[in-house]
Amino acid sequence: NENKHHPEQVLFKRLVDASGYVFYNTSEFDFKKLLNDPNNLESNLKSYILAFSANVIDILENFEIFKKLQKYINIIPILAKGDCYTP
Repeated sequence: NENKHHPEQVLFKRLVDASGYVFYNTSEFDFKKLLNDPNNLESNLKSYILAFSANVIDILENFEIFKKLQKYINIIPILAKGDCYTP
């Protein structure tokens, strides 16, 4: 039946409505929680990224985010603290 919604579409609509944006993230993490666990930052950040809605994942994949993540994972806590050089 064409009038029936797929469960994924219903979930997407509910989560988008709840977030107030055209995307959502269902992760338990926020940036503060991510930075509070530096030993697991990489795996937790990947988990956080994968908890975004499919439309955001598509954008991030176009930017090859997971290939670049390994390169920058060690400087994220430094940048978050503001301990970086600014001329």
